[in-house]
Amino acid sequence: MNISKILKEEFARVISVLITLLVPLILISYAYKLVYINDIPYGICNNDDSALSRNIVSQIENHPGLNVIYYTDSQEDLQKAIQEKKITAGIIIPKDFGNDVSLRKSPSVLFLIDDTNMMIGGNALSYAGTVIGTLNAGVQMKMMQGYNMYATNITSTMGTFSYVERLLYDPTGSYIRNIMYTLIPLVLQMTFITKFIIPLLNEKKKELTSVNIKSRETVYIILDIILRIIIMSIGCVAASFIVLLIGRKMFFLPLRGDIFIYAGIMCTFLFSLIGISFFISAIVDNTALFLQGYLMFNSAFVLLSGVTYPLYMMPKKLVAFVKMFLPLVHVAIPLKFLNLKGAGWDAAIPGIYGSLRFGIIWLIIGIISFTIKIMIMKKKKNIDEKEENDTKIQSEINEKEPVFTLE
Repeated sequence: MNISKILKEEFARVISVLITLLVPLILISYAYKLVYINDIPYGICNNDDSALSRNIVSQIENHPGLNVIYYTDSQEDLQKAIQEKKITAGIIIPKDFGNDVSLRKSPSVLFLIDDTNMMIGGNALSYAGTVIGTLNAGVQMKMMQGYNMYATNITSTMGTFSYVERLLYDPTGSYIRNIMYTLIPLVLQMTFITKFIIPLLNEKKKELTSVNIKSRETVYIILDIILRIIIMSIGCVAASFIVLLIGRKMFFLPLRGDIFIYAGIMCTFLFSLIGISFFISAIVDNTALFLQGYLMFNSAFVLLSGVTYPLYMMPKKLVAFVKMFLPLVHVAIPLKFLNLKGAGWDAAIPGIYGSLRFGIIWLIIGIISFTIKIMIMKKKKNIDEKEENDTKIQSEINEKEPVFTLE
């Protein structure tokens, strides 16, 4: 066992992991660098043309989040424009809207929104709703002034109670900060499993099949596996941390919390990957076929990790299944809480415990399955060698037997 050769080979793999993690970080962070969604294509259908409705139109036109590019006097045309993707959303101001407001009939405007993209649709609704809400408060104050109410009475009437909004940890609601803390372990999981440990175990599985199980070569092969896994695991943890540091420097990605908590989360996560990889190697011989299957289910790992949809909203049996078969679920939320909130051990312990339990269970199952697979392969190899020797012996016997011919 050449330790310097192992170090050289695994160092090259660690560098490839670093590059693999860095590329999506830069691409996605650059694509999502704008914090707010602005210039949403918007349409207006003003059937009133009163001073109030014109004020609404003016305020919407001046809102930085909305880009008014379509005007019509028909609700059907506005709806058709949304269906044809000319605009994303629009507002319909009904006829006699201003007059009905002055008569205190509580008229309503109608928002039409294409919600096929919930991010854009939600922001369009929020922007337009803010405009209407602000104007509504102003109209109410003017109406009260028309009834000769004092300014102090108006303020106390409209401000009976109010609320103050304070968004913690990520006030901007940045998409990159919700994505990146899941993307890093996801890409790391894919690279570690498909490019390192499964090919390694499949290769060593063949080597163990060709040697005596009680020989010194078997010990060297096992030590080789352990050493490579340790080096690669340490390198992957370091590479992932370096990538997050680069993300912080280039794209202001929050990086909070204790570095030892981060190391604990990532080390136990990699331990869970090691455990299940032994089982996968025991049942899969074709690495290319496994890679195709892995890529097919890769999106499901994110959707079931608890980041895009909370685990407590999922069926309990599905959550139990996810925690038993998907290691990403134990790291995605703790890693996000650590970096966004600066959470301590109390928030990280459940994820670390989940990864440890996952890894121990699957390591036991995996090593047993891996050992059985090697025994089956050795038995099959012995049978094949015996058949080959028998065939060879029979061929030699046939060559030595005299051949009689009739003249």
